[in-house]
Amino acid sequence: MSAASGEARAELLARRATLYRSAGRTGPARDYCAQATNLSRRPVPLLLAELAREASAALNAWRRAVAAAATLRARVRERLLALAVLLVEV
Repeated sequence: MSAASGEARAELLARRATLYRSAGRTGPARDYCAQATNLSRRPVPLLLAELAREASAALNAWRRAVAAAATLRARVRERLLALAVLLVEV
């Protein structure tokens, strides 16, 4: 991969991030995605894909928390609504 540069390198890094994420290695996956977005001429699609994956993982964690303790439902709802408001305001 060291011979690749620019957009080609960004694409290779994005693919590597996908491989790491599918192997459950989210830390390195995030690092490779960040490197890819820094090199890409069109970083927005990469950033949106990464944000979608992160949001999906976070929502699944909230769902598991509510399933484990139904008493958390109201607190989780309040927190998710607050996060949604923050996202819309950005």
